[in-house]
Amino acid sequence: MPLPIVAAGLLAPVVATAGKFLVGYVIVRIIAIFGIALVSYGAVDALAGQIKTYLTANLSGLGGDFAVYASALGVFDAVNVISSAYIAAVSVRVVMGTYNRMTFGKK
Repeated sequence: MPLPIVAAGLLAPVVATAGKFLVGYVIVRIIAIFGIALVSYGAVDALAGQIKTYLTANLSGLGGDFAVYASALGVFDAVNVISSAYIAAVSVRVVMGTYNRMTFGKK
């Protein structure tokens, strides 16, 4: 009697069901990670945009020459680089925190 075939026939539904639940669980967790990261990125990006707008709007009180000098020195580009780096750092921390919660802190 072919026992390996019978054993495979008995174990196949169990393995398929367990695989289906595991794959579903992993997909839901990955979607949750990307969702939290996307929402956090959108919020921090909007905040950085408001800060840049506030900075450029208040430069008019300092005089006309200051804006020219600041543009020549690359102050506006520096503000863009710093805010982009901050946004990236916050996004990475959010993703890593969510990953740690997903894996229950295991590395």
